[in-house]
Amino acid sequence: MNSHEPCIIQSGFINNIGAFFNDELLLKNESNDFETFASTLYKQLDIKYPKFYKMDNLCKIGF
Repeated sequence: MNSHEPCIIQSGFINNIGAFFNDELLLKNESNDFETFASTLYKQLDIKYPKFYKMDNLCKIGF
């Protein structure tokens, strides 16, 4: 493979089961409430961005 070719080396996704990174479960969604789940994930990842709590749910997913 040419070193200049783009390739995917990591992936992450969120679904109704939980948040995954490289196919490993980071956080299971036990509440079935996205706002609670997103806040718990934010805290678990130890992110420092105070405006997170002012975002709507769609922005939180993108963040």
